Amino acid sequence: MLKVVKGLFAKVLDASGNSDPIDEQILRAYRSSHEIAESGYLRTDLTGSLVSEFVNGVEMTFNPRWPALSKVELKEPVRQKVEVMKHLTYEMIIMSSRLKLVEYRGLEVVDSLFRALENTNNRGHQLLPSDRRSLHDAFTSTDDKKRTISDFIAGMTDNYALEFHSRIKGTGLSIFKPF
Repeated sequence: MLKVVKGLFAKVLDASGNSDPIDEQILRAYRSSHEIAESGYLRTDLTGSLVSEFVNGVEMTFNPRWPALSKVELKEPVRQKVEVMKHLTYEMIIMSSRLKLVEYRGLEVVDSLFRALENTNNRGHQLLPSDRRSLHDAFTSTDDKKRTISDFIAGMTDNYALEFHSRIKGTGLSIFKPF
């Protein structure tokens, strides 16, 4: 795996030889990483070279008899690099505590919106826009009513969900902002 990672970043790390002690390689990798983070040109250059390599690594085996059964795959060295990149992305970004905080807050907002709109005691469905409220009221099944609310929330952009949540909770934005 280390060989594949070195191959991914060879352009930046100059990882062609193994004569350097591992500490020097790690230090060089850290410095290169910092330079890439600071320079849009270096980021674009690295990204462009990886995308080019990945696109050029696609192989197609055409099936003339049944074209829908043609085969498209990545050459093995490129497939390994893509798999390593997917794993690195998952571990370093998707599972990062910074993203988990955003995920947790998003879940909290969505859950709060659903509970508020579903609340039958306070007639939460009246908070829905008129077209969604009409659809909600036309259903007799509780599951269909909940589905209408879920679909409304699922169709919200992040910003709209935060604005709507803020209006319901009275935490900032004007309650008079139109839908």
